[in-house]
Amino acid sequence: MASDRVVPQAPAVSGLAQTSWKVLFHLKRNGPATAEDVAGDCDITPRAARHQLGLLEAAGFVTHRSLPSEFPGRPRNTYEIASSAEALFPVSGLDFVLKMFLRVAENHPEIAAEAFAAESAAFTSGGWESVDRGAPLPARLEQLGAAMENVGFVAAVDVPFPGAASFALRHCPLWYLARRFPAICDLEDQTIRGIFPESDVQLVEARLEGAAVCRWTLRANGPSRACQ
Repeated sequence: MASDRVVPQAPAVSGLAQTSWKVLFHLKRNGPATAEDVAGDCDITPRAARHQLGLLEAAGFVTHRSLPSEFPGRPRNTYEIASSAEALFPVSGLDFVLKMFLRVAENHPEIAAEAFAAESAAFTSGGWESVDRGAPLPARLEQLGAAMENVGFVAAVDVPFPGAASFALRHCPLWYLARRFPAICDLEDQTIRGIFPESDVQLVEARLEGAAVCRWTLRANGPSRACQ
């Protein structure tokens, strides 16, 4: 079943056709996948998916590894984003602003701290108005993912069974800044916990700790966990 999530236009500088970009964006959002997985989400045939993945790998944007198989025939591969493809997911022109903020923080830390505190308050109190706090867990997760993608993140939601879910951020538009100011990640974590106060929310993977993504698990009706 093809995804109904909106895929942005391919960056003009990439030289990628829109179908190739759609395949690459699928890998960015969902992580490692087989050609069959890609085909189902991108509404193309497995053969076309393998062709697109081959083009992306030849361009250096995708890598693959072979999966063990119990049966003879075509080997099955799993594909994932290569580090060289990260530059295709820009931060919407914020690089200059982020670097400028870092310079201000280095030379005038009190001004940077005041600005960060003000923006943090606005982020937590009014950044996610579109999330219906009374909606069921899966609906809130989808709304949260859409809200975060509106500001440049790439989110992935998985609800394996009722009452349990995972929420992953596979692209962070503030990563350059977050590496220097980890409080941004703390704020993000607190915001997500605040949207699911009735659930046990655990941050199980974090980019600041070397993981490829930031991922939370949620279990409804579990013990609440205070924001750190």
